Amino acid sequence: MTRSFGVLIWLEWKRLQTLAAILAVMVFLTVLIPIFFSPDRIELFGNLYGARSAAMAAGLVLTLGLTVFSWARERRTGLFQMLLGSPASAAQLVLARFAGPAALLAVFLVVLNVATDAALGHFFQAKAHLGLSALAMIYVSGITVFPICAWVLLGFIFVLTFRSSGVSLAAMLVFLGGSGTLGALIVELLNTISGRLAKLVIWPDFRLQPEQGWTCVVKVEQVYQEPLWVMLGVTLGCLVLSGVLWREVEV
Repeated sequence: MTRSFGVLIWLEWKRLQTLAAILAVMVFLTVLIPIFFSPDRIELFGNLYGARSAAMAAGLVLTLGLTVFSWARERRTGLFQMLLGSPASAAQLVLARFAGPAALLAVFLVVLNVATDAALGHFFQAKAHLGLSALAMIYVSGITVFPICAWVLLGFIFVLTFRSSGVSLAAMLVFLGGSGTLGALIVELLNTISGRLAKLVIWPDFRLQPEQGWTCVVKVEQVYQEPLWVMLGVTLGCLVLSGVLWREVEV
């Protein structure tokens, strides 16, 4: 069983190698371009923050888009049918499919945030808490990347389940409508329970102080931990449902 899962992870890595190289170049350019093209330190501060936000959004969209495209291509080439007929369990197949893009995006966010904070700390002579910078992005991954990746995988398998019946579009609309309703319920739940547990002190925030000659200080902010546990629960639920539906997909 362990060997089968290892093979599945290796297949995922082979599929994601080109994307990993693209994301690595994005990290490099996100830090390098603002450094070379910002006329002064104040512009550099804003450009680094803006470039990081844009790179995070672009990396998420690119990874999910290329992942879904590769899944669809695998179905046309027959690899997906081979996986359905393999001796690996549904849990292994689903977990491998989730782990590839989720881990790649999490590493991308961590490296990007650490690199940006390191650049800010260097150019503004501020103490960059790089360990906390990494933890902050692990937190972000837990509340956004992991549930989104699990949701996309669930949606893909859900649509495939009804493909043979010729109602793929209807299945997609039902899935999106149900996801919207569930999302509203989750937001309401988080508004109700957030703040009951102790906050996590993990978010370094660089701030310019114009009244002190535009010096930069780093404040470590607190974040709610309830969203992390709720969204990890949502991730687990999506993966369980994906495993159940996987058995219903026709080869």
